[in-house]
Amino acid sequence: MSLRGDAIRLIHRYGPPRLVPNLEHNIKESLRLVTRQVAEEETPLGRTKIGGRPDLPDHVDWPVWRNLPQYFVAQVNLCDLPDFDFLRVLPPEGILSFFYCGQTGGFDPRDKGSWRVFHFEDRNLRRREYPEDLL
Repeated sequence: MSLRGDAIRLIHRYGPPRLVPNLEHNIKESLRLVTRQVAEEETPLGRTKIGGRPDLPDHVDWPVWRNLPQYFVAQVNLCDLPDFDFLRVLPPEGILSFFYCGQTGGFDPRDKGSWRVFHFEDRNLRRREYPEDLL
């Protein structure tokens, strides 16, 4: 079973017949992250998490955009992901860290760079404190 397969079955069952081929063609595989609340101090460095403080290598500064610190969204340890074919476009290991600048909507072409994703292979991580301008 896959989310894509489930969606295609539902489209065939309930979708308008004239739209079914186009909808089916445009559905892509996806991965769902299931979360549970855990205290920050209980989360080991480098583990997949949403929110909190990021785990960054020592040589990496907190990301900024237009002189404003970006908000930390999540980090995904690539070793935590299942071995699905559609995920093979990602590096096999390391951490993806997601940041954004909350002062923009992110939809205007002038906002390019306000969302950033970093890939770190470095295992020497440190949980960072929030920059003062972000508090």
